[in-house]
Amino acid sequence: MENLGKLLLVTGLVFTSLGILVLVLSRVSNMVKLPGDIQIQTEGFSCVLPLATTLPLSCTSPGIQFPVV
Repeated sequence: MENLGKLLLVTGLVFTSLGILVLVLSRVSNMVKLPGDIQIQTEGFSCVLPLATTLPLSCTSPGIQFPVV
């Protein structure tokens, strides 16, 4: 049970750190836009479909969720 508490604490700290990092980077510069990302803008409407950005995220997220010990 103690290991579970440590795991949850570390996981929470990692996600908090990543959230702060994303906020800081988004204020400093625009997020990275890969060539496959689609952005549609018209008057009064804006839509972004980050298709190419989701691929690296989906490949790395299982390693974050289930780290190999």
